[in-house]
Parts: sequence; C-alpha cells; structure tokens
Amino acid sequence: RTDMVKNFRVPHFRKVAWVMVGDPDDKFKVHTVEKALQDKQAAAMAAFEARKVERARQKQFREQQRKLEIAQKRALRIRQLAEEKAAKAAEDAAKGLETAEDVEMKEGEGEGAAAEKAPEPAAEAEVKEDEIPDEEMEVEEPEEAEEEPPKVVLTDDEKHDWFRKSTPIPDIVPSTMSATFSTFTFPDKDEGFDQLDYKWKNAAESEAYLRQWTLERKVTTRIEDLQPSDYFREKLQKWQKDLQGWHSKHMEFKDPAKRAALFSAKRASVAKASEEARLKKEAAAKGKKKDSEAKKDDKEAEAEAMKALEEELERQEIDVFGVEDINDIAHGEPLFFNFAYEDWTLLGLRFELHLLCHSFKNDCNDKDRTAFAPEHLGFYYTKYFKKSLIPRNFSQEKIEDLLDMVKDTIAQVGKVIEPQITDDLETNDVFVKLTEESRRERQRRIDSGDEGAKLQFFVVAQASQQPALGASAKSKSVSQHPGVYPGAPNMGMTGGKGFDKGCGKMVMPKIQRPVFASKAQFVPPGSDGGWGDGGGGGGGYQQKGYGKSSGKGKKGKSGGYNNKGGSYW
Repeated sequence: RTDMVKNFRVPHFRKVAWVMVGDPDDKFKVHTVEKALQDKQAAAMAAFEARKVERARQKQFREQQRKLEIAQKRALRIRQLAEEKAAKAAEDAAKGLETAEDVEMKEGEGEGAAAEKAPEPAAEAEVKEDEIPDEEMEVEEPEEAEEEPPKVVLTDDEKHDWFRKSTPIPDIVPSTMSATFSTFTFPDKDEGFDQLDYKWKNAAESEAYLRQWTLERKVTTRIEDLQPSDYFREKLQKWQKDLQGWHSKHMEFKDPAKRAALFSAKRASVAKASEEARLKKEAAAKGKKKDSEAKKDDKEAEAEAMKALEEELERQEIDVFGVEDINDIAHGEPLFFNFAYEDWTLLGLRFELHLLCHSFKNDCNDKDRTAFAPEHLGFYYTKYFKKSLIPRNFSQEKIEDLLDMVKDTIAQVGKVIEPQITDDLETNDVFVKLTEESRRERQRRIDSGDEGAKLQFFVVAQASQQPALGASAKSKSVSQHPGVYPGAPNMGMTGGKGFDKGCGKMVMPKIQRPVFASKAQFVPPGSDGGWGDGGGGGGGYQQKGYGKSSGKGKKGKSGGYNNKGGSYW
C-alpha cells in the first residue's frame, strides 16, 4: 500500500484512504438489496426463457411424432382394406360363380377356347386414401397451460447478505490469505495518505472489528508452514526412551523364568526373616516351648498367610495414581503388567496428542493462537509425527469419537482442542497411570456383561518411521515391520534363553508375537534364536529363522533384519 501511494507524490494529487469494514451504511444496503433482487429476477427470467424454449422444442418433437404416427396408421389401414378386398375376391372365385358370358364361351368355342378365356387371377385391390375417413387418423394433443413469467422476492438471509460475490474465484488465494491475514492493518497517514475516511465505523470500532475477525480466523485457518521445533524433538526423544524401558520391563516380567526368580528371591527373603525370628524365639525360650506357645506360633503363621493374602488383594485394588514407582508396584511387578496391544496403542496416542497440543502452542509463539480446531488435528498430526491419524485403526469412525477415547488427556473445548495435562511434567508416568485406570474401568464393564467395552484395534503393518535404536548396526534392514508395541521399532530385549530349543519352560503369550505385513514374510524360528539387548544378543531376523547364534543373555551388536544382530518383539 505504501509503494502504491508513492506513485502519486505529485502535489496536485490528493491521496484519500476509504476504510469500510463491518456493517455497511443504509445507502450501501439499499443498493445491495436492489442489485441482489435484479440479479435474482434476471436469473429467474433466464430460467423461464430456457424452460419456454425447451417446451417449444418438445412440442415440435411431439408434433413430428404425431404426424409419423398418423402416417403409420394410414398405411396400416390401407393395407388392411386391400387385404379385405383381396380376400373377398378370392372367396368369390372359389365358389365357382359363372357369368352368362362364361356359359356362351363353353357352348360355342369348346374346351380350348374356354381355356384361353379362363378368368385371370384377381389383381391386388387398390384402395384410395380418400376412402379412409380423417377422424380415424386423428391423435389428440393435450393442451398445456402457459407458464406466467416469474416474480421473485428475496429471503431474509439474502436481504442481509451485504457482500455478495459475483464469482466463485476468491479475491486472495487461500494459501496467501492464511499466511498473511494476521498482518492486516488499516491505512495510516505515515504511509503517505492526506486523509483517512472511515465510512461505516469510526477508527476505534474498525480496529475492534479487525481484531475480532483476526481472532476468529486464527481458529479456523491452518498454518501451512508450521514446523516442529527443538522443544518437540526433545520431548519425543525422552518419551521414546521411557517407552523402550517400559517395554523391556514388561517383556522381562512376562518371562515366567525371570518372574519365578523374582518371586523365589522374595519368598527366600521372607523365609529367611521368618527363620531368624523363629531362631530368636527358640533362643529366648531355651528350647522349652509349651503347647500354648505352639498354638501361638500357629496363629502367627496363619496371621502371616492372611497378611500375604491381604497384600495380594491390596495389590489388585491399588490406587493407580498413588503408585510411586510404576515399574515396581509389588514384587517387581510393573503397573503396566496387564497391558495388551490396545493399551499400548492408547498410551502412545495419549502422549502424542498431549505433545502435539503443547508443541503447537509453543511453536506458534502467538498468544492469540494457543489451540487448533478438531478438523485440523489430522493435518498437524501428520506434520509433526510424519504419519497419518486414521480413526478406523482405533475402530472409530470420526475424529470426535477418537478424542472421546482419550478425553482424560485431551478434549474439545468450544471450537478448539485443549490438553488436560500441563506441559511441566517431571516424568511421563502419568500417561501410564491414565491408561491403566482406563483399562481397569473397561475391564469392570466387560466383567459386568458390557460387550461394547471390548476394544479390537487394527494392527497396521507399515514401515517404521523412526530410526533404529541400535546405534552400532552395520547392516541395513531389507524390510522393517513394526513391533507388537507401536513406537518401539528395532528394540532388542535383555538376553535370555533361546526362542525354540533353549526356551525351557518359557511360554510366549499371544500379545508378544511379532506382527508381519503378510503371511509370506513369516519365517519359522531358528533352532537357537535368543533375545537381544539393545538390538543384539539374540539372533537376527534371517531367512533361516531368528538367528543361528544365540545371545544367551549376552549383549551382541545392534542389528536389524538379515544379520546376526537381535530382532525385536
């Protein structure tokens, strides 16, 4: 605008800026209404004339069809009359009627002459068109009522549409509008204007109107050039590290051998303490235990058993949000011990949406733009996490239904999505607690007979979008498939006994099975494949199985598929 004004720096030019925003004045409204009525009337008349031309065309077509039908009927009638006359003549000939002339020919000329004068076959009868009455050929033509020219009126919405668009082409390309509307300002004398003329509202009202218009558009407009910042990457990296540790703990506790070892150690500790207490009592009593003392010991043993049972019940009914260490709520059992595929998926979704909302607010750096609309969730999710957010993968149809599944973390407030958890968290444990609480509530509903509470997500096999966690991998992965837990690609587990022959009593639960894109990509386990730590130790995902070399609990080189490094689950 300033550059345009500079083109009129000659003194005899007076540069005046007209500012027109908000509701227009009465003159403008009257003009707009009249113009709208004229345009609507013209459109109605054009449609009326088009219908009139179409009716004339159809009438002409019907007239041609009527003439053709009459001609066909006339030809048919002529053929019928001719056939009737021919039939009658043939009938007369068949009866052998003889005229007086025929009798004389037979008497005077004999048989030869009679043969020469034999009557010829009757010629085809001719029928003249005037023998067919016109009333038989008439076809009635229905009369059509003439349509009156239309007279239109404006609706209430049309009367209040002050800014009508004469063409569907916008004044500004949407991408340009979304990138520049926040910088819109009104003219100023410093730009070179001699006079500012606010036509519809004064300067203060116009500024307030522009401010409100900008705020509303910030909610409904996407930021096309928004890019993730270091804040987002740091938070995501910390989350991936925590998630990897939880997966390792979950798989470790799922191993019956290791879990039995933990429980054995716990029982040994308890037994040792009991033995020490017993020896202490025996030393105090100097071996003189009476029957009453024996009964007392039995009661104490029974009390210890009841205490253990109470501890087990307390562990099952533990307050999720009162847990201090989610990796050990009792006897080394993690809070997420019962997590299934759906729970791990919802855990990741909770954090991702939480991080997305706070990263958007941080990266926009605009106090007026702290949240976005639900219809833009998929756009920003793809921009930040480089993957699509598809509700159908969560057995939902709409984004709103998906948000309702994690409403404890993120919710729609008015026209925008707001996070329910602050961004100043010291740890990410709260997302595990929320997921476990949700799982327990869902399980209670299932136990009460609510079949609709069951979750069954689609397991999507797609290429991993995160770099391999094993830093020392030397061979490239030919084909990567996501592990059973989203967000943990190429994650090796602590070395254990072999998967097949060396597994001993270890039983692989169903949820620990790997996910393959197709049946053709499944390879039977090798004879000595083990588990890996940091992507190593266990055998790699080779064509001969899960590796010929067993980690046996050792740490091997990080690896992907098709090498001797460890695979992931």
